Amino acid sequence: MNVLVVMFCCMICSIIVIFVIFAIIDHVRYKEHKYYKLNGKKFHQAISNRISYGERQIYSLLKKNYPNSFFLSNLYLENEQRDDSTEIDLVMIHESGIYVIESKDYIGGIIGNSYEKIWKKAIRNHPLYPMLNPVWQNRKHIQFLCNSLDHLFYPDEIYSYIVFGNRSTLKKIKYNCNHTRVVKLNQLLSCIGYDVLHSEYKLSYEEMNQIYKTLEKHTKPSRKLVKEHHDRVSKKF
Repeated sequence: MNVLVVMFCCMICSIIVIFVIFAIIDHVRYKEHKYYKLNGKKFHQAISNRISYGERQIYSLLKKNYPNSFFLSNLYLENEQRDDSTEIDLVMIHESGIYVIESKDYIGGIIGNSYEKIWKKAIRNHPLYPMLNPVWQNRKHIQFLCNSLDHLFYPDEIYSYIVFGNRSTLKKIKYNCNHTRVVKLNQLLSCIGYDVLHSEYKLSYEEMNQIYKTLEKHTKPSRKLVKEHHDRVSKKF
């Protein structure tokens, strides 16, 4: 019996050691990842949050295919006059324009349209789960972003992308908003490729860099600002 106990303990210890080794490797890789340098999120925050994971997938995909673009992650923009704020997941500044991306790394069927405040997420054998209309969410993000850029762009000139994870299914999604795309991650590159090809813009490197510098100061917010924003969102929902 004692031999079995010892063997069992050794097996548990081996599993723990292997887990720790892989955790250390993942931590090192994450610290070296450009996404960490982009938003400064701690390792435990990134791996414990499905939203952060989805953002990282989108960033990696776009950075690989559009290496000359500028990227900004987790922008917190405020409107002090209205006591309001918003958080933008990811912004890509490309010569063809500005792409504002809302990440929704959800599982299940997604149902909704651009006219309804509440969309629904359907998971098998579970009640429909409500979620805020992401098209509206990103529209607000773009309005705040335009204000921060002193209205160099109009809202309908900026591309709005709502990107769901590949484990979701887009059901009965209806929208007719200009420059708005509701897509899954595996559709992202083809849709952006189309917009890049048909864009009327041709931003210079200097213009792209200026937009980036203007928005960069809104990244890596204070804990106070993050808490105030989340409190506002909770009350509204």
